[in-house]
Amino acid sequence: MSTMTEELTDQQYDLADRIAEVIDGMKRARNWSPSELGRKLGADTVAVKVVLQWMAARQYIAAQGTGAWTRYSSLRVRTINDDLAG
Repeated sequence: MSTMTEELTDQQYDLADRIAEVIDGMKRARNWSPSELGRKLGADTVAVKVVLQWMAARQYIAAQGTGAWTRYSSLRVRTINDDLAG
């Protein structure tokens, strides 16, 4: 599957929803690796990476780094109050 041009399967869309909940649900900013998210969600790391790449390509999440070192985070704007609450 080419993550840049093709759509996700129903299972991958479900995984994308679960990933978004975890990433956006953090009170403090955090960068996630595919393996960290895979362990947290009980999902296959490769499946998580494919969905993360798809989400980043469509700017649903932010990606930093390249290749195996890429980490992902929320695009949600955080305020000082978010950091103080967390």
